[in-house]
This record gives sequence, C-alpha cells and structure tokens, in this order.
Amino acid sequence: MAAEPAPAPEKKNVADRLALVVIILAAVILILLVCLAVFTAKNQTETAKDVLNAVLPLIASWVGTVLAYYYSRENLTAATRNATEMAQQLSGAEKLQILRVSDSMIPVERIDTMKVDDSTPLADLIDFLAKRGRQRLPIFSDNGVIRFIVHLSTVHAFISQCALEQRKVDGLTFAELIAEPTHAELLRSSFGVVKESATLAEAKAALEQGRAREDVFITRSGGREEPVLGWITDNDLVRLSRA
Repeated sequence: MAAEPAPAPEKKNVADRLALVVIILAAVILILLVCLAVFTAKNQTETAKDVLNAVLPLIASWVGTVLAYYYSRENLTAATRNATEMAQQLSGAEKLQILRVSDSMIPVERIDTMKVDDSTPLADLIDFLAKRGRQRLPIFSDNGVIRFIVHLSTVHAFISQCALEQRKVDGLTFAELIAEPTHAELLRSSFGVVKESATLAEAKAALEQGRAREDVFITRSGGREEPVLGWITDNDLVRLSRA
C-alpha cells in the first residue's frame, strides 16, 4: 500500500509566511492600542496597570492558541506518518494473524455452485466451470454441508485415464469419478474447515495440513459436518496477506 504523499513544500511555506504576517500585524495593533490607551489617559500609571491586566491574558491566550495549533498539527502529521509506516512494516503472516475469516470469506449465499448427484454427467461439470473461467467446484449436501471440491484437473485426469484403458468416455458420470478410490479421496480431503471465529492464519494452517489443499470452508464451530457459512481460497489468502 503506497504511503500518502507529503504536503507540497510550497504550500507549507506559504502557510508559514501567512501565519508570521498575521502574528506581526496582531502584535503591532496590540502595541498601538496599548500606547494609545496609556498616553491619552490622565492617570497614566493606573491606566497602564488596567491595560496590562486586560491585555496580558489576551496575549497569553493568543500565543497559546497559535503554538497549540502548530505543535498539534506537527504531532498529528508525525503520528499519521508513524501509523502508516507501522502498517506497511507488518509482514504477511502478521496481517493474517489479525484478520478474521468471517470478515474476509465469500458468504455461502454468494458461492456459485451447481446441484450434483451420482447421475450428473462430467461434461456438465466441465461446461459449468468453463463458462465461469474457474478451476474447481464445491459440492454441498442438501443441508449445506461441504462434501466434495471437484478440481477440473482431476476430472480431466480421470477422463484421460478412462481413454487409456479404452473405456467409454462419452457419458461418464460423477458416480464413476468418485468410484475411483484415489480420485474420491482427493475430492473429499482437498479442503480444510475452520470455525467462524478463526483468523486467516488458522485458515492458512488448515490448508497446509492436507495434500493439495487450495480451499478452506468456514462453519460455526469448525466441524466438517456443519453447514458451511463461507469459503476462502488460497488466492484470497495470498491477496489479503499483501494488502
């Protein structure tokens, strides 16, 4: 994230010169008023005392206001600069430890998927993913529990395997895909699950606990048999760690 540009030196110099002019003019006017009040009075001693009693608090207040403005402005600028620098210095891992999955996930109602059962042709899965430019498809049960995540590469590998074995390729179904133990295990285990209150660092750890995991699903308490609340991909984690 780029730092905010510092104020232009020209604008700062103009502001400083303007402030100096205002201070000098105010001081000259105050001096003139004091002199006028003292030298035109009959009792100059008493008048001088009264004028000083009236003007000194005004001067003190005025000087304090000017100084407070300049110091507070400089302090605010310095504090803003320091906060920005600190944020930029946070590593990707530190950012993931701060952010919550519930704030970064794709909500379940926005997950674009399709109804899949044993009779669904693999050609339908390929077509669905191709039209959306995606590589994988989460498949849920009727009550919203994540069952499989189908990778396009796995489908293509299975079709190629069938072709090499001289099996009929046309009309292959999802049931035939998950009937192959290797593919079925990959589809069932290539995702992690974390609880709703987990951090993105915990989501990343869930990815790293299994082979070929690229997705994490969020449930209320982190159970795999609970309805899904949201979805985070490996690409999301990379993007959020660099933001």
